Amino acid sequence: MSNEVVPWKSNQLLLMEIMARGQKDEDGKKMTIREIAKKLGVSRKTICAWRKMEGFAEATYDLAMKEIGNRLPLIAHSVADLAETRGDVPAARFAFEITGKLNKQREMVADFEALFIALKARPVD
Repeated sequence: MSNEVVPWKSNQLLLMEIMARGQKDEDGKKMTIREIAKKLGVSRKTICAWRKMEGFAEATYDLAMKEIGNRLPLIAHSVADLAETRGDVPAARFAFEITGKLNKQREMVADFEALFIALKARPVD
């Protein structure tokens, strides 16, 4: 792979953005390749050629990760809301995992179990 920075054209960047959003338009509607091509004023064949260009997939992936990263706080709050308002146990578990609380809880249980085993093994006077 080349270390050169590809000077992407504006329509190629727009295609990357659409692909990074899961082929959805600004309103969240899923788009076909035909619709994307029409929006960009190019053919479907051009879209396919751009997607095969060196560095295109990596650049699109980077945009997708930024998009997902920007949405993580909202997702975390939604998970916490599910756990709190509906008593959703898997959502609660996930909320504890993403905040690092579940691992600490497991460590506390493991410490308690180790203490219990040690106390149980002690000779009784």
